[in-house]
Amino acid sequence: MRRKSSPKFAGRAIRAVVLASMLVLFAAFPQECAAAPKKIALSEVELKDFSSVPAKVKLTAKPAFSDSAFPLEKAINLRQVEEMVGKLTKAQREALQKNRFILLSKRASWPFPSYGMNDEMLSNFEGIGGVADP
Repeated sequence: MRRKSSPKFAGRAIRAVVLASMLVLFAAFPQECAAAPKKIALSEVELKDFSSVPAKVKLTAKPAFSDSAFPLEKAINLRQVEEMVGKLTKAQREALQKNRFILLSKRASWPFPSYGMNDEMLSNFEGIGGVADP
């Protein structure tokens, strides 16, 4: 008795032949990836030492602002600073006005008496909340 071929087998055979022919065509022609960068030909460069320092650039523009000293009396937090470090002397006020900063002793900026014994955070906790020992 002769066997009839099933339609499933015929469909699979056709698919296999189509896929094999597509693989042959794909392998036969060189393909370039669209994401690959284009090849650039670089010209030959003569190797030498580093170049010398370039000439100075001459600036022709002038600043459009004029700097003026801010009056110390208008400083918003001057009173709070003086409460913390103590009243500034006349020499300290003049130096602050002229240089816009002043050097103070480290102890003058300690907010609590125990500030130098511990780190900053622990000293602040102790100064605000009180000593932990009863």
